[in-house]
Order: sequence, then C-alpha cells, then structure tokens
Amino acid sequence: MDLKISEHNGPVWTIAFYALGSKSKATKEAEKLRKKNWNGHIASLAAYGSANNKALWLVYVGPYGLDEETQLRADLASIKKKIRKKAYAVTIGAHGTRRQFNDPDGAVRHVQPKPTPPAAA
Repeated sequence: MDLKISEHNGPVWTIAFYALGSKSKATKEAEKLRKKNWNGHIASLAAYGSANNKALWLVYVGPYGLDEETQLRADLASIKKKIRKKAYAVTIGAHGTRRQFNDPDGAVRHVQPKPTPPAAA
C-alpha cells in the first residue's frame, strides 16, 4: 500500500483523504478505499519537506500523472460526492513544492512549505 514515492520522484497527483498519526490506522483506511474499488494507498509525510516533514501518514487515492488532471478532477468530484467531502487533490514528490486544489473545478494553488526554524544553539 505504500508505494514509497520519494520527495525526489514525481511530482504526482493524489486525492488526499486523511493524515493520520498511525501507520496501522492509515493502512485500515486505505483498505476501506480499496474495498470501494478506489486505488487507496498510504505515504509517510516524514520525509516530505513540502508537508513540513510531519510525522503523519497520508491516506490517498492515486497516483495520477500530471497529464491526468482531467481524470483526477472527475474522480475528486465523485469522491467528494460519495465518500468524503473534505477530500482534496495534492501533489507529492517534487522536492519541496506542493500544488493542491479542493474544488474539482477550482484553480491549482502552489503551496510553499513553512520555513524550518533554525536549530537551537
């Protein structure tokens, strides 16, 4: 279920469902998506600067190539209607940059990660 898409690969689009603190809970949620015939996966956000290296597990459907935005938007509309209204599209990969949109007909936003505070001396 974890495709191990590194921050240095991609970017690829995903449809994000949850960010959970436990790998086992994330896996269970991804399994529920698979039972509904969606391509559910998980990814650790700990190694993604674009996600501020949070110790969370992303539950998502995908991945979608950058050239598959039409299908991504159609799937997001269906998911928001039938499964989870709070789902949104977000890229993973691409070393430190993130794009996302919440509305299937909405514009893509470029999200910059928060700067990492300097280490204490």
